[in-house]
Amino acid sequence: MKILSAIIALCALSMGSLRAEDTITVRGSSVVAVPLALMADSIKEAVGIEFKVVTDGGSSDAIFRMAGGYIDVALSTRYMTAGEKAEYPDKTFKETLIGKQALGVVVSDTVWQSGIHALTKEQLRGIYEREITNWKQVGGEDRDLTYFNREVGRGAWDLFMIFLYGDARKAPLSKAEVLSDSGDVLTTIEFNNGAISIMNLSEVKGEGIHALGLKLADGTVVEPTFENIASGRYELSRPLLAITGRQPTGKHRKFLDFLIGEKGQAVVKKAGCVTNAELKAAK
Repeated sequence: MKILSAIIALCALSMGSLRAEDTITVRGSSVVAVPLALMADSIKEAVGIEFKVVTDGGSSDAIFRMAGGYIDVALSTRYMTAGEKAEYPDKTFKETLIGKQALGVVVSDTVWQSGIHALTKEQLRGIYEREITNWKQVGGEDRDLTYFNREVGRGAWDLFMIFLYGDARKAPLSKAEVLSDSGDVLTTIEFNNGAISIMNLSEVKGEGIHALGLKLADGTVVEPTFENIASGRYELSRPLLAITGRQPTGKHRKFLDFLIGEKGQAVVKKAGCVTNAELKAAK
């Protein structure tokens, strides 16, 4: 609710007495909009630009509206497809990476010490669908396994469902208890020896919690490292993009420069995402 309130407040601020030419219109994924909403005042102070953000519709809808000239910037958690670009041959799209969202599948130290260091996509799907309810079913100790879900429709849940099912809309509903924020996940995992959940990877901390690797079909384990996130090998990650319909100039250039600059990247990190500097250093 705090995040939603921040976005609503941002929209109200931007829709005041400003003229249309003074405002940048931004629409798209709430995963990108959250850090953007957090830095609204900083952007206004630093470069004198105000903007309004709408999160209805997600990445695809935002790309469609940006390409059609209805908004200035599309916030997206995926790159544009060749087909989308081909529909607008007169456009010179610019996709600016402002970071990446990466999830960790987290377990307690007890589960980790029992030998569970990685799980396959099929095992994670079985855990989510409650077909796997004991760690013994995935090679661990005879211990009850309890999956704790994240809020349906929000960033962490959405990415996890895309990973498991290819499309979040195909995911079955879960009856698991919902943890609303990363702090709740940390506490629940640390003090519930059989628990498993998901959270932003950069927020995983403490000796009592561990992020698992992803085991591929050939047995290879892809660890949740910055290097694997940067290369795209770690599938529980996705880019955070700001997309424009042309090479940005003027206020649009200033807006994007702030997002990839020191202050903007600090807010991206504060929001639990991986910064461009961290991605670059890992390559």
